[in-house]
Amino acid sequence: MKKPVFFQLYLDTRHQMDMLSDEQAGRLIKALYAFACDGELCELTDDPSVEMCFSFLSRQIERDFEKYRKKCAQNRKNVQTRYQKSTTVYDGYQEKENQYEDEHKYEKQY
Repeated sequence: MKKPVFFQLYLDTRHQMDMLSDEQAGRLIKALYAFACDGELCELTDDPSVEMCFSFLSRQIERDFEKYRKKCAQNRKNVQTRYQKSTTVYDGYQEKENQYEDEHKYEKQY
């Protein structure tokens, strides 16, 4: 299954991010990108503040990715259910179009 092409940072974590220096925040963001893109866990043990922020933000990314996978699976199941029926939604619309054309077939054209 394809991975999501984005990850979210939630606004309710801004207070914790503001407590970090710019250098620490930069290291954290780079570590989050590595984690979200490649599943890579960067070595952040030299700075407990960054490590702590990474721990709760990476868990949120994991939860979001799991939610995404479940939604994709449900959508896949819905599509399979829809197209396993004898007619498709498109066929239903096509029939209505043809019905309209048949009803107006003999009208005068100017």
